Amino acid sequence: MFRWRVIVSTFFLILLAILLLGGMSVIEKEDVRGYHQLLKSSNPTIEKPSLLSSRGKQQRTNVHKSIILNKPSGRLCLILASDSSELVFSMRKGKIDVVEHFQNLACDMQEDLYYTFDDGREVLRKKDGTLQLKDTQKPVEESCYSSLIPYQRIRHVDADTATYYYGSDLFVAERVNLSRYVLPSHFLEKPFSEGFPLMKGIARSVQFSFVGQRVHFRAYRMKATLYPQGGFF
Repeated sequence: MFRWRVIVSTFFLILLAILLLGGMSVIEKEDVRGYHQLLKSSNPTIEKPSLLSSRGKQQRTNVHKSIILNKPSGRLCLILASDSSELVFSMRKGKIDVVEHFQNLACDMQEDLYYTFDDGREVLRKKDGTLQLKDTQKPVEESCYSSLIPYQRIRHVDADTATYYYGSDLFVAERVNLSRYVLPSHFLEKPFSEGFPLMKGIARSVQFSFVGQRVHFRAYRMKATLYPQGGFF
């Protein structure tokens, strides 16, 4: 039907052009009005744009996602893995919204990268690439760089269900097991057996979002155990 309307409206326009070229300079107003009405009916977006909406879904299995954040200390990595997910697309009044629902989600995120001396003093990398002691902010001599040991702090999340809102870069996870680790190396690799835990706990829900190059993390109704090697923050 839509194709037929387009053909008819095109034919009507050609007919009007022929009449004009043939010297018939008088065109009835009803003919012009009828052409515009036919043109509108052949293109529903002109007539009623507010009524347009659509929705689609896509099922996924063995989902893996990696997100990279550039920080002065280096490139931080966030890895998501899920048994399955449902990606939902929706459009309303020209606005597109994408939401993904995960089942059995596991998430590992690097919080920060740093170095240590043998005596445990922490060293951070500055924006210009040089190194300084964390506590005193005293520059570290380049001759000492080779003796530094790379370390990272990692936050691990296991959740029964989770939802990612693409428009706002927001994750919301439900029924969550949380843990934080300190691990050697600046590479995010499993298992975490070479490191030691800073914290383990459970939470009813957690939220984390990406604002610029920062990750904002919140846990709700959480019970946690802190270990003597470090603290919660």
